[in-house]
Amino acid sequence: MPMFACQSSPGSSSQPIAAYGFPMPLAESDIKELLSFTYMRAIAARAGFRVNHPYPDRQHDDLQIDSCGRLEPDGWSAARIDFQVRATTTIPLADGGEFGFQVERSLYDDLRDDRRCAPLLLAVFIMPPNPEQWLSATAAELITRHCAYWGNIKGAPPIEAESRVLHVKRANTLTAASLTDLMRIAGRRQEIGDAL
Repeated sequence: MPMFACQSSPGSSSQPIAAYGFPMPLAESDIKELLSFTYMRAIAARAGFRVNHPYPDRQHDDLQIDSCGRLEPDGWSAARIDFQVRATTTIPLADGGEFGFQVERSLYDDLRDDRRCAPLLLAVFIMPPNPEQWLSATAAELITRHCAYWGNIKGAPPIEAESRVLHVKRANTLTAASLTDLMRIAGRRQEIGDAL
């Protein structure tokens, strides 16, 4: 067994087994989080933006994406958008419409805060239920499944419940092109709204 593989202690629950036949060193939730961050970093890199991972994360800003300069001649000197990134395997991939995604009240309050220096958007990375479909790599291509969607509730009313289901539009896919559009809006210090 490879040295880096975690072994279950006697009496403990068995760990998930990776595709290579040994226990996974990370929990499945950790892997989903890392793959969702990787997706965000990939589209940001393709669009030519810098990605920062603030530590410690105190305001649900998992990733900060900035432009390192003006995106337009009359824009501000830099643009930045903060993202709270969540991964899920329970939402089916579909075209059109919207899907519901439940968030805790603390995240809801940070997302709706209209006094932040930079916009805070929710990014929901939808993954297949089967872990073996999450990522594949060959000499010809690298594939990650499926994609991320963004949502914005800045200025939403407060809630008393412990959580709230947000409605995310499936038209709001996060790609290098859509991220660039969002960053241009942020670079003009304009409101992003809930759709492009």
